[in-house]
Amino acid sequence: MPAVRGRAKAAAILATTAALIGGTAMTAHALAPGTGLMAAPMADRSGAVSLPGATVGELSYLFLVTGNDVNDVNKVTFYIDDKSATGDPISVDRSAPFDVGGTDIDGTANPLDLSDFDDGPHALTAYAETDKVIFLYTVNFKLQKGLTPAAQAAPKS
Repeated sequence: MPAVRGRAKAAAILATTAALIGGTAMTAHALAPGTGLMAAPMADRSGAVSLPGATVGELSYLFLVTGNDVNDVNKVTFYIDDKSATGDPISVDRSAPFDVGGTDIDGTANPLDLSDFDDGPHALTAYAETDKVIFLYTVNFKLQKGLTPAAQAAPKS
């Protein structure tokens, strides 16, 4: 079988298997405990809730918490409604904290502007890279325009 080449094929394989990519030592791994996509009502990321199942407004502070792997992740590419991570990314962040909307010079998060997206269900995919491992992590959330960041709703249990 020929080596898998290209990000599109690699992302598709990573979404379902722990296959080798391109003949390198890069393998897919489960995310470390404490890792996840979060939504915060404040730019300082305080009061953050887990993004899966949450309802967020059109200006949202979304970020990836990388748990024990924070020192190893060197790049996170974010995608909206592109679970295979093969299209145009919404943003790329090369240092923690990995804010989807970017990080201000003072260290606070910039809001992600979702005003071009329709209300309703969406998916956020984080394609996190280390020197040896790739993590592909996708969560579903709901967009409700007009909802302020402070009024974000946590997932219903």
